[in-house]
Order: sequence, then structure tokens, then C-alpha cells
Amino acid sequence: LEACGITIYLKNENLTIIILYDSDFHSFRVNLLNQINTKNYIITGDFNAHDPLWDSSAKNAKGKELSDLINKYNLAVLNNGDPTMTDFTTTPDLTLATPEMGPYATWGPINQSCGSDHLPIMISLGVRYNATGTATKPRWKLSKADWGLFKSLCENNINIGHPQENTSKLAANFTDQLMEICEKSIPKSKPGKQKRLRPPWWNQDCTIAIRSREKARKKYLGQKTQENKDKYNSLKIKAREILKISQKECWESFISKLTHKSTSKEVWDMIHRFRGKPHVPITCLKVNDQIITDDSQKAETLAQHYDNMSKSNNLDPTFQAAKTVQEEIFNKCIPNIENEQNNLNSQFTLYELDHALSSKHNSAPGADTVSYEMLKQLPDQSKRELINLINISWKRGEIPQEWKIATIIPIIKPHKDKLNPQSYRPISLTSAICKTMETMVANRLSSHLEKKWSPLKQPKWL
Repeated sequence: LEACGITIYLKNENLTIIILYDSDFHSFRVNLLNQINTKNYIITGDFNAHDPLWDSSAKNAKGKELSDLINKYNLAVLNNGDPTMTDFTTTPDLTLATPEMGPYATWGPINQSCGSDHLPIMISLGVRYNATGTATKPRWKLSKADWGLFKSLCENNINIGHPQENTSKLAANFTDQLMEICEKSIPKSKPGKQKRLRPPWWNQDCTIAIRSREKARKKYLGQKTQENKDKYNSLKIKAREILKISQKECWESFISKLTHKSTSKEVWDMIHRFRGKPHVPITCLKVNDQIITDDSQKAETLAQHYDNMSKSNNLDPTFQAAKTVQEEIFNKCIPNIENEQNNLNSQFTLYELDHALSSKHNSAPGADTVSYEMLKQLPDQSKRELINLINISWKRGEIPQEWKIATIIPIIKPHKDKLNPQSYRPISLTSAICKTMETMVANRLSSHLEKKWSPLKQPKWL
């Protein structure tokens, strides 16, 4: 029995949807119908069975056997009598549902072959439910930003305030002023459902080939002559070849442009686009045999899991003991630099800020939605305000509260159970400003260590 299925967890009643091909009806009855654990379900697919109950053009023994099975289990046939083959001759594709679902369902083939001999089937359910995890937040369209206007507004409107104010207040002033400027100079995407984009290899030749194929198919359905049929089959083969060639050329072009500076993210993004792999939200989780579908409850479940995993008491006792010893050794080896004549604790400069930003690539912003590109486009006067903010934080030893906030994105581990919270590894999206400051500190420390400790003078613990 070739079949796959999903269970949709609705607010009141769960729904199982199963798709199968050329079913063996004994397996269909024993292995499938008797194992569905939801009250309502829909079964659809190519049964390769014909009977007047759903197909007036043909009849066979397999159709009679399936018709008896439908009556025995009191199933509803959603087919409306329309043929499901591209030549509109027969209906091997069938959709069955429990009686409770029948009145709410509409069924019909779509007049678009998609290169197959079978027409796609559209099944609609007039059932209200609360969708979870489908909405997307507005994002800055940096590629369409008016950077000239952005820089002009920054020169006159960026001022962190009096240096004696609270560090978090100063950081909030900078972020709020920057966001007001972005609202005027950078467009945003519209919130809503995530759209599935066309693959990168799709071009005008693909569009023309598909249109020609569908035009020939409709002409053949209108006049079923041998000439029209041969032309349709010829254009169908041609369209398939054009799509393959387009895919190959696009991939070869992408590969030829890869350099040592190309990131793994760029490669994987292209692979996912080729596969047509959109982001799939976490629809539900399972904890103690209980299914969780509410977004806030899913977030709380994952947060609790990550909190438990990050606690020190979860570490191996042997590792904890070794960690304590190594930390003590490390602290003894760190020299006292308070009185040393060096620039390690001096204020940061504009050069250090630009050097840190030059190493940054566009990546997902943190909760404040400030991106690296915005910081790079700041005019010198605004960058000085940012440097003043960083130096105040550095001198006081205080991290602004908004820099500590991270957006946690759970990423499913390969080949893991999507219902298990332990199958997701967390990715933290933190403030771009804070990460820029961290890079500035790291650069300064690296330079100091290279000058202070040459390979010939390394301490034993290194």
C-alpha cells in the first residue's frame, strides 16, 4: 500500500488527510481504515478503479470492490462526476471522506495539467479554524532603501542624549531615532502569509513553453484529432526538456560564481530555492503524550527545554570538576593589565567601528530590527554618536537592556522527530549593535595577545 498522511490539529476536531496510489483494497481496509485514530478523515488519490458511483464513463471489478467498501464504512464520495485525466476521458482519481465532512467539502479538478496525465484536484473545506505559525512579520526592504535620504535624516536627527543618562536609556534613544528614520527612508514588506517564490531557474523560456503546452492541450480537448494530440505530446516533451536545461544552466552559472568569500548560507539558500523548500513553521509539539498547538504554549515549551538544557547542574559531574579547575588556572595566568601602559582599556575609535562593520555580512537582525547595513550607511556624525554610546557602555561596564534581548529561532535537526522539543536547536538573533561592539573588543584583544604572547612565549595552559 503506497500511502502518506497527515493529521491536522484543529480547535475542536482533528482531521486526517491521506493520499494513496493504486490501493490493494485488503491493505486499504485492514492497514489504513482500521488504524485511523481521528473521527474525521479524507482519503484521496489514484485508486485506478472505475464505477458508476463516481465515473460514468467506465466500470471494472476493482471499482465494484471499492464501491462495496465505501458502503460498508459509510463513506462519502466527494467527486462531482468531472473526469480527472487531462484528456477528460476517465476518472481514476477518487476522494472519500467521512459523512460529517461531506457537507462542508467542495471538490473539482483544475484545468492545468502541470505536465502530468492527471489533473490536479482542489478540495475545499468550509470549516473555520485558527491557523498557527503562518503569519510573517514586516521586514525592511534594504535593497529598495533610499540611502541618500537615510543619511540626510541621520545627520540631523541622531543624538543619544546627555552622557550622564542611564546606559539603557541612551541605547533606547539611539534605536528609536534610527527606527524613525528607517520608517521614512526604507520600505517594509507587508505582514501576512509567507509566499512561495518561483525557483531561481525559472525564466521567460519556461513560461512560454508551459503556455504553449497548455494551449495545445486545450486545443486537443476541443478537437480530438490525431494532429492535435501529436502536437500536444510534442510540446509536452519540449517543455520538460526546456525546464531541465534551464535548471542545469542556472546551477552551473551559480557554481561558476562561487569564490573563497562565498558563505555556506549563500550556498544553502540557493539549494533550498532550487528544491522549492519554504520555511515550515512548528505546527505542533508533543509533550507527555499531549499535543500542543497554541503558539504561546509551544514557545513556552521550547523556552523551558532550552532553560533546562543550559543549567550547569545538567552538565556531567566530571566535566564540572574539570571546568572549575581550568577556570582557576586560567584566571591565574591572566596578567593584571590595569596598570600596564597599553590601549586595551582606552576608548574605541571610529576606525575600529568601521573595521568591525567591514567584516559583517547582511544577516537576520535581532529584536530591535537594526541591521548591519543600516550601521554601515550611517554618516560619520551619526557613527560618532554610536561610538559615544559604545564607549559609555564600555567605560561603565554596563550592557543596555535591549542589547540583552535575543529572538530565539528553533531549527529542526536533520532526521529528527518534529513533535519532540528536543529535536530543535536554538539560533539566537541578537542586537547588531551589541555584536559589532563584541567584534571591536575581540579585535582589540586579538591584537594585544599577538603582541604580548608570541608562539615562543606562550604560557603552558595555551
